[in-house]
Amino acid sequence: MKIALVMVHGRVHGHVGGAPRVFFDMANHLSFEGHEVLAVYNDSKEGSPYYEVTNKVNLKNLALPIKFKGLWLYKAFREVIRSFAKLFNTDLRLNPVTKKNQKRVGLALKSLIDDFKPDVTISYNVSDLVSLSYIEWKARNSIVMCHTDPKRVYKGLANYERSIWQGADFIQVLLASYKDYLSKVINTNIEVIGNVVIEHDEVNDLSAFRIIYLARIEKNKQQHLLIEAINKIPLNVRLGWQVVLYGSCNDTEYSEFLINKINSYNLSDVIKLKGPTGKPFEELLNSSICAFPSAFEGFPLALTEAMSLGLPCIGFQSCSGVNELLINNYNGFLVKGVEEFALQLEVLMKSKERRSLMGSKARDSIECYSKESIYKKWKALIENKNVIV
Repeated sequence: MKIALVMVHGRVHGHVGGAPRVFFDMANHLSFEGHEVLAVYNDSKEGSPYYEVTNKVNLKNLALPIKFKGLWLYKAFREVIRSFAKLFNTDLRLNPVTKKNQKRVGLALKSLIDDFKPDVTISYNVSDLVSLSYIEWKARNSIVMCHTDPKRVYKGLANYERSIWQGADFIQVLLASYKDYLSKVINTNIEVIGNVVIEHDEVNDLSAFRIIYLARIEKNKQQHLLIEAINKIPLNVRLGWQVVLYGSCNDTEYSEFLINKINSYNLSDVIKLKGPTGKPFEELLNSSICAFPSAFEGFPLALTEAMSLGLPCIGFQSCSGVNELLINNYNGFLVKGVEEFALQLEVLMKSKERRSLMGSKARDSIECYSKESIYKKWKALIENKNVIV
């Protein structure tokens, strides 16, 4: 079967995020299963993908420049629309810059898709699907992924994007609650398939006095709340403990804010900003608690990887994705605010036995996201059969 994977609206070069990882892993798996795979992305920045594909995968980069002729005019039109919407208190979500970019990417994609003539297309987000709509060739099975909470996606879509999204044969979402919401606003087939969580033979012994948070350094990841929580823990409890924050940073202002907060609490010997790591598995194995204070997630791979290694985890009750993977006081803690975050961190820091018990349950609860289980569901969806729940 010919399968085209299309991720042409998003960063790829040097990016270690969840979507590129899923994109490259799926391309390799489908080619290993005997399918003919065309994998297309679009990144004009210097560098290369962090992840690799086998030589069986036909990997193509459109490499379109970010700026295009007449960009200033589309930006001006966008501001006119925004001013109009504000003046008349109406909700206009049309973004001329986005729409133009979707079209020019679609036209650049056209020859690849027309020549390949895929049986199945898998788009990685709504904009990818919109770009595919400019192409004459229509696959017999069009699947579009949703890598985050669809409530956040749907509210931000223009009417034409909602219409095209609904026109897909299948929408894949990551968790059951996402299907519950989306089925109320869109009339199409929706299937729940989580991300693959890599299984490991190693089990963390949870003896290290080390708390880890793997996430990009940006405001919605809320590293500042973890810093505040650590500051609330009594000195005699946190004595000897280290908190390590791993992640790339595109927001230098927020990074400086974090550094200043750490210094203001005199925690520079306790909390370290480590930057990105190429060895997340090793870093998780060398830690005993996974703190995850993010504001919202789709399917947090860093959290699930920590769970797969038997780390007890703490996240916010209000955080999508996290609040479905963690069951409070069973395989982790779900808290309402910083005070409670600090209290539950203290509980885990004081008791290795509690860490081990909760971490064991976390490891067990994530087994349903094994590679075998997840790709069995994808196989059924690609072949347009009922997905096995």
